Amino acid sequence: MFIAPTEVVLATTSGDLEPARAQAKSWRSREMGIADKYLSGRALADLVEASERLDDTSFARTVMAVQAARTGHFAPIPNIDSAVEIFREFLKDQRIDGWLYVQEPDGYLHPYLVIDITMEHGDRTRGPRIKITMEADNPTVKRPA
Repeated sequence: MFIAPTEVVLATTSGDLEPARAQAKSWRSREMGIADKYLSGRALADLVEASERLDDTSFARTVMAVQAARTGHFAPIPNIDSAVEIFREFLKDQRIDGWLYVQEPDGYLHPYLVIDITMEHGDRTRGPRIKITMEADNPTVKRPA
């Protein structure tokens, strides 16, 4: 889920974003989520153009960081709202291929397959965070009984 300003989504024209635009018409919050399946290259370009027309340079930078990640250029993440999509692109890159390595108590790095990446929005008790669910098939990992 990619978080975008509702007014920017309403200003888009891409057919790929039609479902998101339809949802935005009745959306009351300033921001809304766009499902990953709608984030085609054309949709991202349309989001950049719409945000530039509305002078939302911060969101334009966020979308451009995702576009850069899709081409293999991984710059610092400009906003936590774009982190999930940038991490996903980084993990899909041929150099990583979905694996992260964790140093276990034995001192060695062990491969973990990333199963899911989600953003959990903050509330009164904590700020927003990125949750990465990983799975390992290795004897040194202590699993709950």
